[in-house]
Amino acid sequence: SNPDAFNSLVPSLIPGLLRPTRTHFFLKLLNEKRLLRRLYTQNIDGLEVATGLPHEKVLNWHGSFNDAHCVTCKHQHHLQWYREAVLNKERPTCLAPKGDGVCGGYVKPDITFFGEAIASE
Repeated sequence: SNPDAFNSLVPSLIPGLLRPTRTHFFLKLLNEKRLLRRLYTQNIDGLEVATGLPHEKVLNWHGSFNDAHCVTCKHQHHLQWYREAVLNKERPTCLAPKGDGVCGGYVKPDITFFGEAIASE
């Protein structure tokens, strides 16, 4: 309900700023040795994939920063665009065409906030 509060935290969460730990690389090693069928994680930082672990092996229970969508019309926006808007302290609003203008809905990364339903897929 307050996107600006979340956006103030985003710069410390966006992929590329944090580095995988030894544990993340251990998970990659398990995959390379064919001992990992799937990884279920509540982390939203994407550090498992940053090690080279294939996306299809990782189920992000609370979503991730891999994509960003409008909460109103579901239009997909590039994460780089979202990142630049937030780092410039701008509220990321949807640019998808709607009628004579643009949607203007709030764009957020594909993560699940407290109180939101977990994605079914």
